[in-house]
Amino acid sequence: MRLFEQHPDEFESEVTISEKSAFRFSWSDMERKLNQATADASGPRGIEVELGNTALEPISLFMMRLVPGITTAPYKRSENNIYAVVRGNGVTELDGKKLEWQRGDVVVIPARHEHTHRAVDDAVLFRVTDAPVVTPFRRFFDDR
Repeated sequence: MRLFEQHPDEFESEVTISEKSAFRFSWSDMERKLNQATADASGPRGIEVELGNTALEPISLFMMRLVPGITTAPYKRSENNIYAVVRGNGVTELDGKKLEWQRGDVVVIPARHEHTHRAVDDAVLFRVTDAPVVTPFRRFFDDR
């Protein structure tokens, strides 16, 4: 089974997206929000901001900034998480295994698997989660 395949052009070519798209979030707005965020960089998701209306109710979208050299607190919850690396490089530790990542990589963390992140340089991750689906049942599954 093949789990990874290099894109023939390294990255997808740029696509123009309508300014009115519900899936469009400007980088300048995201960077401003991340710079203004006051979250604890060593928390489970570093410095994180929600992107807002996703137009898809079963998912939530977030942008995370990881401060170089700081390991996030362990995170193990009942939702699935997909992390796409927007900028930087680092490592995610998943159940004791280290997964190195860099810009363009995607890291998938299944529900109920403990993980931490550590950035080598100023890193930004795009996080997609199905938390809205599992939130009503979280009290039955999450470790506290």
